[in-house]
Amino acid sequence: MSARAAEIARAADPAKRSPQSAAKPSQKTPAGSRAADDSFFDEPGTAGAKTPGRGRAGRGVLSFADGWARRAGAAQRRRSIQVWWVVGGLGALLALAWVLLWSPLLAVSTIEVSGGSAAVRTVAERVGAEQKGRSMVLLDTSAVEAQIEADSRVADATVRRGMPRSLVIEVIARVPVLGLEKSQGQVDLLDIEGVRTQTVKAAPSGVPVVKGGSGVGDEESVRAALAVMAALPEATRAKVTNLQFDAADSVSFRLGSTAVVWGSSERSELKAQLVGILLSQKPKTIDVSAPDNPVTR
Repeated sequence: MSARAAEIARAADPAKRSPQSAAKPSQKTPAGSRAADDSFFDEPGTAGAKTPGRGRAGRGVLSFADGWARRAGAAQRRRSIQVWWVVGGLGALLALAWVLLWSPLLAVSTIEVSGGSAAVRTVAERVGAEQKGRSMVLLDTSAVEAQIEADSRVADATVRRGMPRSLVIEVIARVPVLGLEKSQGQVDLLDIEGVRTQTVKAAPSGVPVVKGGSGVGDEESVRAALAVMAALPEATRAKVTNLQFDAADSVSFRLGSTAVVWGSSERSELKAQLVGILLSQKPKTIDVSAPDNPVTR
């Protein structure tokens, strides 16, 4: 058999093919062969079918309705969180307001008063006691001061908060320097500014009382007497007695055993200096009504 005939015989009989030619893959894949190969691995009856809801990489694919539901649920959760934050904030504010405005933790419970006379301190204590139980935050210190100063015996009042629960009040009393005799036998007490502090049956020690003549109660007489009191040193002022006016509104008084003729209220500062100097001579009378020519007797 010739060589050509032997080659044709091998090509016709697969068993006689050479190992190389049998293992050599075909160069082309017929149409549809990939689907056939893929379907070999599918379960029976499912060749070429896609699993519902899953993509090529196996990830879940949501429908439009499912996505919308998820977004709506997330928005609802955010709104719920915001509502709870608002409710919590309001609750905290209400709790703080209760502590500051109505809680006994910051309510006035103690009144501390200092300064002034005993009578004036009593006034401050009475007004302060009306503030007990009131919130320190709501306390109007200016109103309390005005209420205390409404008493004519009080010259000034200072009110401040002594945290956490004390009300601290400092008062200055008006000091009477002059008594104005009234027709009923009572005496109006006046301070250095001419403010009537109170009416008493008798002037306290060291407070001269205006007496006699038509000048009693007259505004000019009162101003003249106050000018004398303001000009005299405080130590000398306390020794003034028997203060009075004559018909010409001339002021006179006594300093111990010495009678002083003061005259009008003009040049009161110079007259006060002269009286202080001349008193050292212990005269019976000092006349400074004409301060350029003082006279002693």
